[in-house]
Amino acid sequence: MNSMAVLGSAPISGLWNFATRGRLRVLAYHAVPQPEVFSAHLDLIGNHYTPVSGGMVADSVAGTTKLPKRALWITFDDGDVSVVRQALPLLIERSMPATAFVCASWIDTNESPWWKVFDRAF
Repeated sequence: MNSMAVLGSAPISGLWNFATRGRLRVLAYHAVPQPEVFSAHLDLIGNHYTPVSGGMVADSVAGTTKLPKRALWITFDDGDVSVVRQALPLLIERSMPATAFVCASWIDTNESPWWKVFDRAF
């Protein structure tokens, strides 16, 4: 059985919904090296959750609006190029919002993030 079938199963989904008790769920990605896996994630999200934008989260924190039931915020850290090349077309295809957080200090440099340096070392 593949991991998507397990994670999307009724027992796991029910446990997740109980554990989060209706609060905001946040998925944080660094990169999308396998678009087919990310596509399956988005399909699961679309079937069980309501994706929300960063603006909606900010408005909720400010108290000007309430998030929908089963709100899920998709985020990307560090500005990996795969977010634009792989993830963005899949998100647009499904009309799903997401937020990308970019490390400005890496723009126009050849410096590698610490986790890539670590991976190369091993």
